[in-house]
Amino acid sequence: MDRRITLQTATPSVSATGQALEGFSNLATDLPAHKQDVSGNETNRNGEQVGMGITIWTIRHRTDFDIAGRVVDDASAEYDVTFAKEIGRRHWLELHTKRRTDSDV
Repeated sequence: MDRRITLQTATPSVSATGQALEGFSNLATDLPAHKQDVSGNETNRNGEQVGMGITIWTIRHRTDFDIAGRVVDDASAEYDVTFAKEIGRRHWLELHTKRRTDSDV
């Protein structure tokens, strides 16, 4: 467990005009985690360079997090959780995530 991360949960709300907004709030901060970068690629979409990275984060098992949340690393990069897998009998939790990066070409 060589990294420190923050787990965030989705917190839907409504704007003053009645539009649905989705924000995130911290569920847990400074959690020990292991990071494994699995794959990544880049494509050019409408003149914009778009990168996508797949990362697996391993943390101690917890029951208060669902996959609508995200992981934020110590560099403030945000990773959307796509799948959670229990490892062992409530020992570890693997969070399969994706991170999209956009930059103008």
